[in-house]
Amino acid sequence: MGFLCGAPPAFAIVGESASDAGLEAQSVMVLKRARGGSGFCTGVVLSERVVLTAAHCVAGPNDTRLHWRGDDSQPKLVDVAAVALHPEFLARAPKTRERSVDLALVRAASPLPFRRASLSSRDALTLGERVRIGGFGVTQEGAGRTGGTFRAADLTIRAPLSHLLGWADSGDGRKRGACTGDSGGGMFDAAGEVIGVVAWTTGPNGRGCGGVTQSILVAPQRGWIERVTRGWE
Repeated sequence: MGFLCGAPPAFAIVGESASDAGLEAQSVMVLKRARGGSGFCTGVVLSERVVLTAAHCVAGPNDTRLHWRGDDSQPKLVDVAAVALHPEFLARAPKTRERSVDLALVRAASPLPFRRASLSSRDALTLGERVRIGGFGVTQEGAGRTGGTFRAADLTIRAPLSHLLGWADSGDGRKRGACTGDSGGGMFDAAGEVIGVVAWTTGPNGRGCGGVTQSILVAPQRGWIERVTRGWE
């Protein structure tokens, strides 16, 4: 089990997946440079300059970048002007099992040509509810050269239910879910709203990826999101 952004990059959705132009139009790659290596994650675009992602996916503004391929298929890279970590984020939480809100907001130094994602106001999920996750990365564990393509996968909400976290798996016993590189990507409900931000995964046997995907629910954190974004206006 583990974080979904690492060095070197990267894995992504494991198992059956598909393209989704609608979700891709709301998503961007988040690049992080860190001591000992670099990695990438996914982010959800909230406005022309603000991206929501996982806190473990970012460093300081000088070591974080936003990346995508334009309509001309050429790579685009945008500097970051500011980064805000959720005040309840604890980097040590995966080891200590402490409560942590693994969210961050990134302010781009220049406008982003993306569609704005809509955040859900729901603070709870329903068992058996179908959701869709989306992120950048490879088609299978270890195939790093296929990274950089946006893929989506349909999952089912499972127990336990929480007002902080959402857990989902394939619902049919198949290996399908997020992996390294998908952190910070959205978990979308049937209405197309972002109900969570992907933060963690584990494989079917408790190791690797493609078993259970965990997200941080966004509705309980909307107050923080709105305060930070207002301060950046």
